[in-house]
Amino acid sequence: MRTRVLITGAAGGLGRAFAWEFASRGWDLYLTDQTEPALAVLADGLRRAHGVDVAWYACDLADEEGRRDLVGRLTADPPSARGKSAGTPTFGALVNVAGFDLEGAFIERDWDGLRSLMRVNMEAGIALTHALVGMRHDWDPLRVINTSSLAAFFPMPYKALYAASKGFILSASLALREELRGRATVTVLCPAGMPTTPACVEAIAAQGLIGRLTTMNTSEVARVTYDAAMRGRSLVIR
Repeated sequence: MRTRVLITGAAGGLGRAFAWEFASRGWDLYLTDQTEPALAVLADGLRRAHGVDVAWYACDLADEEGRRDLVGRLTADPPSARGKSAGTPTFGALVNVAGFDLEGAFIERDWDGLRSLMRVNMEAGIALTHALVGMRHDWDPLRVINTSSLAAFFPMPYKALYAASKGFILSASLALREELRGRATVTVLCPAGMPTTPACVEAIAAQGLIGRLTTMNTSEVARVTYDAAMRGRSLVIR
């Protein structure tokens, strides 16, 4: 029986890498991000390359109503690329990649931006984990991959809420791993810098040689993390 994975932030560099990695291993996919055109192009490429079913829904995970709509769609029967009904959807994996950073003086940031960061980086992944644990296969635990950062280990002035949100992901992931034992395995990824967005590419370039030497390839990170999650490892640092 084919199994399905939900990937958030799927149109970004790391999310896209996870989508290709899972598809190459034969998984069907449900993808979400904010940008409809990018999701449509990605879904078409995955279907053509690997013959898998790919459903997608554009959603702003900072919006609570948008998250509820996404969960509602997940409980419906997603369309099959092969023209067949997939039946009532169940999920074998969840990859929480969606997140963003706001760098700069805290007092100079507007409250809406700070609130959105906390909602996406912290609330969204927890809400989807809560929903998908109840939609897992009866015979296998849900494989959850949560994307944290090396920033989780250090308080960071001028990136205070970003680092704190990544610390939340790390702590919650390790705790839920124990609490959900038998129903889910939780693997938390703490990567170094990656060229995931134009802003990240610009920041890496500004660091010169050090930035280039410490930058990780997103496809390699996705491959290593996939293997670790399937083996039930708790932590991946890349």
